[in-house]
Amino acid sequence: TALSQVAVASAFVGQDSAAPELGVRLAATPAADRGVDTNINLAFAYAKMGDTARARRYLADANLASVPDAQLRELLTQVFDGLLAVGTGRHSEAIKRLENLPLENRHTLVMNALFTRAHAYAATGRPAEAERDFRDVLARRPQLQYNLATPYAHVGLARALAAQGNTIGAREEYKKFLDLWSQADADIPVLQEVKAEVARLQSLAEGSATP
Repeated sequence: TALSQVAVASAFVGQDSAAPELGVRLAATPAADRGVDTNINLAFAYAKMGDTARARRYLADANLASVPDAQLRELLTQVFDGLLAVGTGRHSEAIKRLENLPLENRHTLVMNALFTRAHAYAATGRPAEAERDFRDVLARRPQLQYNLATPYAHVGLARALAAQGNTIGAREEYKKFLDLWSQADADIPVLQEVKAEVARLQSLAEGSATP
């Protein structure tokens, strides 16, 4: 459903405030009536938020055994495990679980796995690997109704570049994000964070240029 898609998209990029409210609204629907996709989306959303009990309950409701494609079943389980590891602060474990991804597969799940792994790399002080995965996310150009992956991947890439001392590249990626969100409300937290980070990079550039 659209509600579950919004919930999982919000949780994936760290905007968790929308997901619990949407989850409560969807929880009123019997598990059998929610459908596999809705249950999986809710399992992913709560996993990313670190709510292990709800995440596992929705995953059980999804009944992955009913998914006929074995590779898709494994990928769903892999992404769920990686999200739950990140959501509960076990970033190294997330990297290990998402280590072997079928990169030749263009399924959106692979993009989600790359996005999650990129954040885990960043959280463990491995910006070069984070850069690689964020670039891969952007190269996939997801055609989604609720596509937050692209703008947030630009932010993640900018931060990975900045961590490696590439301030010019970082500022370029921040600009791409700001261009994409030029019509967004000014009080959105990530927008405020990005503007502050851009100002900090600008200040550093001006300071280094001072004789």
